[in-house]
Amino acid sequence: MKKRDRIRQAKVVAGAQGLTFQPVGPFNTERLVSALRHTYTVQAEVPQQFPSTYYDTYDWRLFNKSLALMCTPTHACLQSLGDESLLVQTEITAAPVFRQDLPEGELQTRLSPILSIRALRPLCTISTHSQTLRILDHNAKTVVRLVVDQHHLMHEDASRPLLTRVCIKPIRGYDKAATKLRKWLTHHDFAPLPGSLYPIALAAAGRVPNDYSAKLRLHFDPQARADAATQELLRFLCQVMRQNEAGIIEDVDTECLHDFRVAIRRTRSALGQIKSVFPARITARFKRDFAYLGSITNPLRDLDVYLLQQDRYQARLPEHLRADIEPLFASLQRQRAKAHTTLVRHLRSKKYATIMTDWEAFLTSPPEPDASATQAARPILSVARKRIRKKCRAVVKSGTQLSDHPDDKSLHQLRIECKKLRYLLEFFSSLFETDDITPLIKSLRRLQDNLGDFHDACVQQEALHAFANDWLSTTPESRRTLRAIDSLIGCLEGDKQRLGEAFSGLFSNFAASSSKAPF
Repeated sequence: MKKRDRIRQAKVVAGAQGLTFQPVGPFNTERLVSALRHTYTVQAEVPQQFPSTYYDTYDWRLFNKSLALMCTPTHACLQSLGDESLLVQTEITAAPVFRQDLPEGELQTRLSPILSIRALRPLCTISTHSQTLRILDHNAKTVVRLVVDQHHLMHEDASRPLLTRVCIKPIRGYDKAATKLRKWLTHHDFAPLPGSLYPIALAAAGRVPNDYSAKLRLHFDPQARADAATQELLRFLCQVMRQNEAGIIEDVDTECLHDFRVAIRRTRSALGQIKSVFPARITARFKRDFAYLGSITNPLRDLDVYLLQQDRYQARLPEHLRADIEPLFASLQRQRAKAHTTLVRHLRSKKYATIMTDWEAFLTSPPEPDASATQAARPILSVARKRIRKKCRAVVKSGTQLSDHPDDKSLHQLRIECKKLRYLLEFFSSLFETDDITPLIKSLRRLQDNLGDFHDACVQQEALHAFANDWLSTTPESRRTLRAIDSLIGCLEGDKQRLGEAFSGLFSNFAASSSKAPF
């Protein structure tokens, strides 16, 4: 296929559709041409057949920006979700997976901040038979084009009819011809087709936009029983875990494991902090189970974190050392492959299946009366307010007791307390007025970011020391890698100093916000 034909092919699929129609009854292109020739001079171009696939991330990042990414074998087309107008188009040689797979240029620039580290996944593939009909005037000059696209949804190595679209393509200077053709279609059993092909294809493929989100958007009745409300929260977190299992096993991207782990941590936090709403024996059992689930994910996530930092690490090294750190990351990549295999084995094990099956059974069963569940019947607002108030005071007390130059361990403990408070606020924010709770959440987030970055620097330093101790410095190349590791450790020490200096002001802001919170 010639280059100009490939470009035209992509534009046929990605073009604006302000003048798009669908046949009301059975359709046949030959019958349409025959009917048109009673009124017009029609010249049919050579029909084309090509596939096109729509892509988005696991959490629908493009859809939520009102964008659609459609790829043919030769082009990637970024469209407006609403009217299918073409925003950016670029040639490709293979289907993109990550943002770096997109050709450098406008498309990559536009999508990189949206995609971040998430992978693009194929959502549905359409096979299109496209026929362009040129309407000619008495001078045999084309005055308007009519594009007939017959779309079939590709499904499990087969296809089924999806939609026939007839789209008027006006030509500048011949608006009257386009208007006349539109009236002709309306009078010949063609109905205007609003919207774009993408949502229709998604629905036909059984895909529901935003069927996955790890964000907590729960809205509790303030007077709901505490045990029932907590079960609702935990059911949502369990669903997040289940939705990410396949993504972890298939190694779609690192965010599948990240979201899975966050759901585990939130679950453990809820079981530990929303006290006495369930029988003590049940709480104790599942706290152990979820501690185990967290532990089996640690090795792979730790390696993911280091590998995601590769570009940042290399950028911070002196230029003459940047290539020397690459053997370290090559080693980490090999370790990651083994860690992934191990985690997949855990997720497919009988132990994991038993934990999750028992957990789901508990979450879908009516709350069980038990003498140890003393808070079960209390309104969730009362339980949440008491727990948040207590944890907020504990964070303020712990932070106030720190010296002007707190040690790593003390800051780590404060970070854990801040995380517990953050989870409580996330769980129950819907119970409070937004204006009352937002300043506290913002100041806590800034403090938590500071403590989190400090902790990450500490952990990364320790890991680099361990890598250095295990590294065999028997060759000039390996000794250069050790020097690069030592240089990174120094950079991280500088980060810790900077973050430690910023801590005091951030904590003071949080303490001031907490004194005004409605708890």
